[in-house]
Amino acid sequence: MQSILCFGEALIDFHAEGTDGHGYPRAFVPFAGGAPANVAVAVARLGGQARFAGMLGNDLFGDLLLDSLHRTGVGVDDVVRTSEANTALAFVALDARGERSFSFYRPPSADLLFRPCHFRTEAFVDTAI
Repeated sequence: MQSILCFGEALIDFHAEGTDGHGYPRAFVPFAGGAPANVAVAVARLGGQARFAGMLGNDLFGDLLLDSLHRTGVGVDDVVRTSEANTALAFVALDARGERSFSFYRPPSADLLFRPCHFRTEAFVDTAI
């Protein structure tokens, strides 16, 4: 079966949970995120063969993302790790109408350091999309 290779950012989405008396979040809960990584996970959950290519920091958040991708059945052979930058973070809060707002912590972040030379030659063999 040919696979789908999703390339781009994987990041940690910190979702606001609860508010204090002034309307500020009391806590943020981490979730694996990033649109390309989310697509790879969705394809894998639907029974497709998905792989993710991108760069993660050599940090706790990179570990969390790599583990999450692997546990959902996404191929991670094309994930590169770096100590030159941290894994990207996004803080997500909801306003009174339920609309999301994002505060991103990048650049610099590891995903922005990925270059064409980081792709393995084999990355595109048996890749449909």
